[in-house]
Amino acid sequence: RRFVRFYQEYARRWDGERGTGEERVARWATLRAEEAQMPPVDLKWISPANTTIYSLLQKARAVVGHKSRSVYATCFDGRWPDLREWEDFTPGVARPDTRFNLSAEVYEKMCNGLPLLKDSAPQMWLALRIMWRTGLRPAELAEAKMDWLEMESENEGGEQVIYLVVKNRDDFSMKNWRTQQERVWPLDAETLDGIRRLGVPGGSILGLRSAGEAERLFKATSGWLRACGVESRHTNYNLRKLVGTVVMKRDGAEATKRSLGHSDSRTSERAYAGSSAPLKALSDEDLMPGQVMGARRAVWVP
Repeated sequence: RRFVRFYQEYARRWDGERGTGEERVARWATLRAEEAQMPPVDLKWISPANTTIYSLLQKARAVVGHKSRSVYATCFDGRWPDLREWEDFTPGVARPDTRFNLSAEVYEKMCNGLPLLKDSAPQMWLALRIMWRTGLRPAELAEAKMDWLEMESENEGGEQVIYLVVKNRDDFSMKNWRTQQERVWPLDAETLDGIRRLGVPGGSILGLRSAGEAERLFKATSGWLRACGVESRHTNYNLRKLVGTVVMKRDGAEATKRSLGHSDSRTSERAYAGSSAPLKALSDEDLMPGQVMGARRAVWVP
């Protein structure tokens, strides 16, 4: 319960503020010093920290839970404290709904506004377009280089398809770094044209030249999404959830798992229910407001 109190209070004071490593350490030290004045756990508050609370408990149990201790950590037999209360502990706090959730008006504003960025803010336009069509995490897109673009070597005749391939590389590890599963996304002609104009040979497909430049770019894309009306905590991640939602609706859970790079299809199934099917490129039609949000409605007058 103390663990839950600390995380909720951290979110109450500093949600959305990243800060340096030293600043984050200082914040936790402040909480420890002021613990006596901290409010009790709020079971009804749908705090952004609640997802982290459940996630950290799950990970901790995977490392030092009963199964791990009895199978992988037998060298410590007899030296463990009594962990039964911890293993049975349930936070009891509300689980935020982290699925894709935008109003039709907000999504239509996003769709209408994106083409306007192509000339006025081409780097923002390209970053948003790629996240919108592939579900790449911002951190992955920031690392994406020109040699991530591949084509079929034996495609004779027909139109040559260019793919954006996300996989473990010498200078890049996927979030699920143990997997050998590649995410292979076909790119449309307009996106490729943007990469040709902005990409740095041997470097970033977005033309990024430093980590600082990447951070400023994704703050800008986040700000644009907020201006469109996106209110969630992780604005850029809404595009990833959008891609997962569209792929789930069209192709099922297994394809969603592969398209988003989840290590377990249950992760996709908890957010989107469905069956498996081959992965396909998202078309303009798939991403139209009517396809994603459903038909617009008006009040019925009998």
